[in-house]
Amino acid sequence: MISVYSIDSARSQIRSFIESSEQILVVTGMIGTGIEQLLRYIVEQALYLGRNYSVLGPNRRIASRYPVDNAESIYTQIYSRNPRFDKEKFVYDLTEQRKADEKHLYVMGDAHLISDSKFETDNAIYGSGKLLTDFLEFAGIQKSKRQIIWLGDPFQLTRGKADESALCAERLQALTGLPVQTVLLHYILPQNEDDLFVENCLNLAKSMESGRFNVLGITTDSSRCMESPNEPSSQHQIFHNFFTEEPRLTKFVCFSHVQVNHLNEWVRKNIFSRGEAITVGDIVHIHNSLSGYPENELDSPIYVPNDSFAEVIAVSDDVPPIVQPLKGRDRPINVPFLRIRARLLTDSREIGFFCLKNYLYAEKPELDTDTIIAIQVSVKTRFRQQQKQRGLESDDNSDDSQFAMFLRRDPYFNAARLRIGYALTLHL
Repeated sequence: MISVYSIDSARSQIRSFIESSEQILVVTGMIGTGIEQLLRYIVEQALYLGRNYSVLGPNRRIASRYPVDNAESIYTQIYSRNPRFDKEKFVYDLTEQRKADEKHLYVMGDAHLISDSKFETDNAIYGSGKLLTDFLEFAGIQKSKRQIIWLGDPFQLTRGKADESALCAERLQALTGLPVQTVLLHYILPQNEDDLFVENCLNLAKSMESGRFNVLGITTDSSRCMESPNEPSSQHQIFHNFFTEEPRLTKFVCFSHVQVNHLNEWVRKNIFSRGEAITVGDIVHIHNSLSGYPENELDSPIYVPNDSFAEVIAVSDDVPPIVQPLKGRDRPINVPFLRIRARLLTDSREIGFFCLKNYLYAEKPELDTDTIIAIQVSVKTRFRQQQKQRGLESDDNSDDSQFAMFLRRDPYFNAARLRIGYALTLHL
């Protein structure tokens, strides 16, 4: 391992790597060490040396925050945008590399979120389901002179196990058979030494390195970082102050779904005087990606990435539910929906969509198996009915492009999975 103790020496190592024949470099560092600055530096060096490059992030929302032009999601880069439908799921196949440059440079930000932990949703799977393996196959570095620089924070939560992460040099070497250079940013930058947030992160990082988690000291002040009182009425006063001043931006992170539900209920009842049902003014947290429709539905749909927040501006329960008989069930499965119009907090665009009522009000943000199957069977039935009305025959061909198009536009199949968004667990 190469241990780097300053941002300047890290830049030197990166420059040497880009000019070398080496192909894989892993750069790690916690917040405050300057790792955030290196992404822009790498792009500058690539341009200076006349190298073609791609800057990628774990998803579109994260990539949009990078301080460079044209950063995009790794999913957009490596997977087909026209999925096929196979075994009740959208399948986004791995695509061929769009750039033929044999010395292309890939720069991956937040690489701690790229891993080989198997991932698929109940209605979609990307490639093999192993993102790291898929990307390495897409990049084709074993058959070219291409390079990859992984930038990440080893102290942040990973997707899956740490030894499945793109920051794990041993795994990268095992997958590619290539040597892996590593750079560790060790020191906090001078301008960040007095930052209270960075100081607390450093304390947590030291505890993680030593394996000590029983007593975690937190440095506080009177404004930026405060210790929550144990007495309930004092806690409620803090909640009241924050949500009164910044109701759209304040978020409380809780340990469990029980705590999240309790706090969301308390805030809605005691601060905003709202009842149990979702209503105008509520802030919601959208857990799945979807396409919402603008006020003028003739305009193109608006893509909403998962983990988005929005303010409800209209609610209606006039949506007919899915009532779907299933084999082996005594009675049809009833799946209720709500019609929501909301304003995205990121850019204030207004969109309309269906949402799953059971997901919104459940104790945990989950859907039971019968609900998932009922939605899938229902959408197939409605597609067949539409085809029959058009005088067309429909079968269950998994590559049926018309069926895939129908699914992408179906408001029931693409209904939002959302929850009240004043409190959330650390896992979301």
